[in-house]
Amino acid sequence: MVPMKTAGLARAWRADVAIVRRDAKKESKLWIEQWRAAGRIIEHHPPLYEQGGYRDAGEFFEKELGVDKTTGFSLVRVAHHATAEDVAKYGIWKLDAAVGWFYATHGPLPLHTPIDFDRVRVDGKPLGKLTVAAIKSARKRALEPNGKRRPKHAFEDALSASLGKHDALGHVHVHEASGFLNFHRVATGAVKAFAEALLRAKLPE
Repeated sequence: MVPMKTAGLARAWRADVAIVRRDAKKESKLWIEQWRAAGRIIEHHPPLYEQGGYRDAGEFFEKELGVDKTTGFSLVRVAHHATAEDVAKYGIWKLDAAVGWFYATHGPLPLHTPIDFDRVRVDGKPLGKLTVAAIKSARKRALEPNGKRRPKHAFEDALSASLGKHDALGHVHVHEASGFLNFHRVATGAVKAFAEALLRAKLPE
């Protein structure tokens, strides 16, 4: 008999991958549901994609959704913070750029925390009056004033690099400000891997 734990993981995988496999390209509500389901699959511990025979998040994204790992994590992030109405109004890639700008200027947000995109102002302008390129440029300026990464983010860079080497920690966000570090979206089941990654990080002197 299959253990209940394994059976439960298999049921969760089948339920969410069925949503992932819908044709959601032309319907914003279905798109949000699809990518939130993808988020549940990669953020579960252990990852639900293992039930489908995938070795890592990159392979899951590529085979099931036709995108690379970086794009997959970005779209999951959009689905966490946006609504179907936001997708219909602004488009996926403008929302992706806006979330990146928001993280750079305000710090990462917990999962499923909505952003009121209608109230977001980048350089004093609403999203509807900005291009994706303009939003990305504003994010770059926020992170790299004068073309140089601010020294106060050196710990954030080092820790993000170390955490990014692990699929279970790839969606963890590190934010450094005023001499403090904040970590967001560390799964309880990944705490040991998280601690090990911190110890292996090459921190600045």
